[in-house]
Amino acid sequence: MIVLGLDAGGTFTDAVVWDRAARKVLGRAKAPTTPSDYSLGLSAAIDAVDAALVRRAEVVSVSTTLATNALVTGAGHPAGVVLIGYPPAVADRVETRPVVRVAGAIDLSGRQTAALDEAALAGAFERLVGGQRVEALAISGYNSVMNPAHEQRAAELAAAATHLPIVQGHQLSMKLNAVRRATTAALNASLLPLIAELLDGVRSVLRDRGLRRPLYVVRGDGTLMSAELAADRPIETILSGPAASVVGAGMLGGTDGALVADIGGTTTDLARLDGKAAVTVADGAVVGGHRTHVTTVEMRTVGLGGDSEVHLRHRRIELGPNRVTPICALAAEFPTVREQLRRLQTAEPISELCPPVDFFCGRPRRGPDAPTDATQRDLLARLTAGPLPRAALTPDDRTLHPSTLPVSGLLRRRLLERAALTPTDCLVAAGELELGCRESATRALALYARRAKMPPEVLAPRVVRLMRLSLAEQMALCELAAEGFDAEAIAGGPLWRGVVHRAVERRSTKLETRLVLRRPVVAVGAPARAYAPPAARWLRSRCHIPPDADVANAVGAAASNVRVELTARIDLDAAGRYVCHSRDRAVGFETLDAARAFMDAHLREQVVAAAHAAGADAPQIDVTLDDRFARTRESAMGPVMLYVETRCKASAEGPPRGIDDR
Repeated sequence: MIVLGLDAGGTFTDAVVWDRAARKVLGRAKAPTTPSDYSLGLSAAIDAVDAALVRRAEVVSVSTTLATNALVTGAGHPAGVVLIGYPPAVADRVETRPVVRVAGAIDLSGRQTAALDEAALAGAFERLVGGQRVEALAISGYNSVMNPAHEQRAAELAAAATHLPIVQGHQLSMKLNAVRRATTAALNASLLPLIAELLDGVRSVLRDRGLRRPLYVVRGDGTLMSAELAADRPIETILSGPAASVVGAGMLGGTDGALVADIGGTTTDLARLDGKAAVTVADGAVVGGHRTHVTTVEMRTVGLGGDSEVHLRHRRIELGPNRVTPICALAAEFPTVREQLRRLQTAEPISELCPPVDFFCGRPRRGPDAPTDATQRDLLARLTAGPLPRAALTPDDRTLHPSTLPVSGLLRRRLLERAALTPTDCLVAAGELELGCRESATRALALYARRAKMPPEVLAPRVVRLMRLSLAEQMALCELAAEGFDAEAIAGGPLWRGVVHRAVERRSTKLETRLVLRRPVVAVGAPARAYAPPAARWLRSRCHIPPDADVANAVGAAASNVRVELTARIDLDAAGRYVCHSRDRAVGFETLDAARAFMDAHLREQVVAAAHAAGADAPQIDVTLDDRFARTRESAMGPVMLYVETRCKASAEGPPRGIDDR
């Protein structure tokens, strides 16, 4: 099978034609990502590949950092959460807002003990939609994994009352932990409009090129699902891009047991290989500070990339976590930026509350995201003609605080693009990277250097070194986290940065500090060659950058399989019956054997249907039923064992189902 793999990253969009049988890249191309309209970047990348090769593809699969970046930067759409039967103390732990509690109770055996308060639900919908103006709803019942009836009824009422996208917690996870399930549902709801826009863009691009092929999206665990399923469950695409890069690193010749570093423009993602397979975390990934119920590659994701914004705080250099467009790239697209930078060099310095170089560029588009505020409309209209620096937008008072410029909402909705100095600009200015307009990168660097009161030729290496040092820190923290340490607490401590600096600089003192990473590093991503080898060397590790490392995400998207996994459980109710709790029902039996027989057949039926819905071709099915017992006491016949529960899991995996209409 020949697959067209696409990766819509934060900075670049990649296209790869991959031969699954030969495990070989047949054709490849890169193009800048266009966040205001993803179809433009996708079109440019696909059109840069040999058209004859593209036509050979039987399947199209895409990986994306869209969901990950949205959660890391808080760019998801506002979603309201309806909690059914949650105790107040538990509801307070749900991480997203706004939240509304309504009455209704399901007990641990799946029986209704308090009716759903439908009148309160109507009021909740009115407050969330009319008052809070949410754009999607998440509904989570406290014990919905035992019986989803209240969630299902609430979703029916929400659909009739609001016409908004609706997410039910039990449809995303059958695991216990009501807080995490509600958080997962809320985040999924916030991502629905974003993933819909991406998929519409991909379909439009394929349709314009006559490519009537099944479309797949990479999940966070490195497997595929159909675009139709992804549209309903975008939360499962968190860490999609990094997961694809891990698969791609393995396919391109990754070293067994390596630490994979995927260095992008917006984030750096670190994952470990067990052999050549990625280590996954079934307990739920943490992205943007949110603990979810989504099974993903065990990944450490940080807001650190080639396009991280360079900050000067009291002449101290800091990076990220937000991504901005490199000045060199903006000037290459808009030549007027070059003259504007010349004017900034001769103008009075802007307030130290604002970056020395801070450009905004309008990326307008029609639809519900268009601004309704008159001030924002006027600002967007000015910037649609071309980029302008902040100084030109506030000419009467350059001491204005940055928050006085009404850009946050426009940036969040990607109607506005912001450009400032990045490590990429520093590499370009220093002549270490050929990208965009070097003259503009050099001028931007000079303006920052003036603020920092140091020569540009000193500032640029310091920024690049900080990027490499930060990468080495994150590699070490990833290994510490794998060994059970609280990496965030370590990173936030007062000694950690000093320890890393001493280890890197190898100072000769009476106390020698060394950090040794015993895994090899496999680095992928466009900036990998600039940053990864020095970082690995400082940790006394070897770094391997495989061929086509800069398009590893797209390779991973093309090489992945479709896989679905369902979980369920059997436990005892108060009457001593064995109750099977699955995604759509709760059924009781008098004996464990009868319950196990039902669950085995039911899960097989469900997982086959789910695999076909996800697009798997001839999937392999596996069902496991794990009985759990607890020892209660000893008797003359031996230990007395008490039945606790049966944990049930079904999986199905196969290649994507393709169409050859050539």
